[in-house]
Amino acid sequence: MTAGVWYRCLDVDLGKPEDYHLTFAFELGKTLRQPWFSYEGSANSWDRPDVWYVLPDGSNLDESVRDAAAVLVASGLPLLDRFAVPELAYRALLTETSRNPDFGRPGIAMPGAPDSPRWRETGLAIGHLVVDDPRADLRTAPVLAG
Repeated sequence: MTAGVWYRCLDVDLGKPEDYHLTFAFELGKTLRQPWFSYEGSANSWDRPDVWYVLPDGSNLDESVRDAAAVLVASGLPLLDRFAVPELAYRALLTETSRNPDFGRPGIAMPGAPDSPRWRETGLAIGHLVVDDPRADLRTAPVLAG
């Protein structure tokens, strides 16, 4: 399940953003195990933390929907709330990197790798909402020390 935050200051002419326009994207990690997950009928079965798989007979539909709703409330909404606040999004950009989802833990796709053109463009745009001149913050961001 994908959720995310889009900052209009990065593309003021865009009417309705698509998933790929999100400034910060989140893949929510389910808490239940479904080792029978199979991609497009392949013989390989594995479990993915970001896909709630409903069996063909629907026998696990209620369990899947309950877990998806619980994960959305427990981690999706707090992430939306956090990254929608420019100060918090800016701080995260300076201190965090992207991470993959895991069971019970959301993945977070930051806008570009640290010090990439997209990361710098996003840092400047959101940074100007927070501080007068974000350039010094971007040059000395803790995320660059890694």
